[in-house]
Amino acid sequence: MLSARESTSCTALQESLSAMKRDRDVWRDRAAKLETDHNSKIELLQQKLNESQRIGNSCSETMRERLMRSASEVGSLRAEVTKLKADCDASVAVNKAREERYKVMEEFFSTYQTDLDARQEECRNLHDAEKEATAKMLKMEEERREDVRKAERLEEERAVLKEQKQCRCLASNESLKSVCHKMASSLVKTQVDLEYKSAELARIQQLLDAEQRHSTKLKERMASLRKQVDTVVSGVDDHKSEFSRLSQAAKVQELQNARVVDNYWDALRQKNESLGIIQRLTEERDALQKHVQALESAHRQANGASMQENQLAQQSNNNSLAAMGQCRMQLETIVAEQKEKMESFKSTITMLKGVADKCQADCREKNKRILEVEKTNIRLTRQLEKARSLGSGHVVGVEGSGQSPSPGAVVDDKAQAMSIIEQEEVRAYRLKVKCSICQQNDKQVALQKCMHCFCRTCVNETMIQARNRKCPLCGQRFSESDVRTSLCITSKDDDSSLGEEDEHRRFLND
Repeated sequence: MLSARESTSCTALQESLSAMKRDRDVWRDRAAKLETDHNSKIELLQQKLNESQRIGNSCSETMRERLMRSASEVGSLRAEVTKLKADCDASVAVNKAREERYKVMEEFFSTYQTDLDARQEECRNLHDAEKEATAKMLKMEEERREDVRKAERLEEERAVLKEQKQCRCLASNESLKSVCHKMASSLVKTQVDLEYKSAELARIQQLLDAEQRHSTKLKERMASLRKQVDTVVSGVDDHKSEFSRLSQAAKVQELQNARVVDNYWDALRQKNESLGIIQRLTEERDALQKHVQALESAHRQANGASMQENQLAQQSNNNSLAAMGQCRMQLETIVAEQKEKMESFKSTITMLKGVADKCQADCREKNKRILEVEKTNIRLTRQLEKARSLGSGHVVGVEGSGQSPSPGAVVDDKAQAMSIIEQEEVRAYRLKVKCSICQQNDKQVALQKCMHCFCRTCVNETMIQARNRKCPLCGQRFSESDVRTSLCITSKDDDSSLGEEDEHRRFLND
């Protein structure tokens, strides 16, 4: 969309060009009228010459006197002829200059029209991009709400499972108490019956053998865990190399984006220079109008000239018409060349826009891949630490007691390891929603042109108030209207809501 100032300037230029074309047509009509007047005056002078010859044949004395007077008038006529010739040459030069200025004005008007078309196309593209961005933001908000609903459902399911687990634990405790009572009664009976006591000793020996078999199984499991730890370490190294390669590619892509942005601003500077040239042309148009008025006064003075003056004026008019035809042909060729240049300029602008869009898409994909590699790297390192901690705990328990660890202790170790991992994930996700400039406040606003998020304090103080309206991450310029409120999920500092946040982060990670 064009601004009001640009539309008024465009209409003013069109009106000025149409007025200049009307002036050119008026001048052509005046030249034709002058030619007819010259022809009529030539015929009238020819008749007068014939009459003077007849009078000269009849009156020789009067002829001598007239010849003497004519001889005296020849000098004045020659002076007037030279003066008229100089005036005609000056008028021809002025006409040529005017045609050249007409040509330049038409050329720059065509360039300005093409620039206006490109500006309209750019405005339409920006409007479409804004619509797409709003649609994406609404979609992200809908996905966030769906994730919150899923997290609530998972929390309810977790509570139900916790209640079921407590019920099962109570039932198992009751059964264990009954078994203990039975074993106490059996021990009392074994004190009386020696045979039953020997059988009980044999049963205890069998239990010891089973415990030894269980310890051997645990040792085999530890060996398999060590193998898994080695595979995890190799996977972590592979992911580190992949992450370094992707980070280098992202840096190269950012440099390409910076070059594309520089080309775009160079094109805008050229457009501003063309607007200044158009302003200078309007000033020259006013000067041309003054020259036209002077020429009209000169032509009024030339209407009362003699036959020789008419012939010279006719020749000058013919020369001026021929010069105007040549100027018109040159003007058409120059206009065609400028149109070709503007078409090539438009094609380069569209190509640069396509390259910029492609580079931005590649950067987004590479950033996503880098984030995925970072997540897998963190997950693998945590699994490695978890496996090492669990392996060391199992080895110490088996070697110290000679017996297998109880299921309750294993469950406690797993729960403790999971809680540590969840806390680290919560810290990592909190760092992601923090502002990358101050590392203190949450991300509250987003820049519409590059979609990078920051806190409102940093945007107002370090960018808008300091007149440094560039994105600190990508260098993209923005205006105050491009700052929009972000819809990202912010972290909570309240300790009472830490459990819900942990569950939500775990759900997003899964």
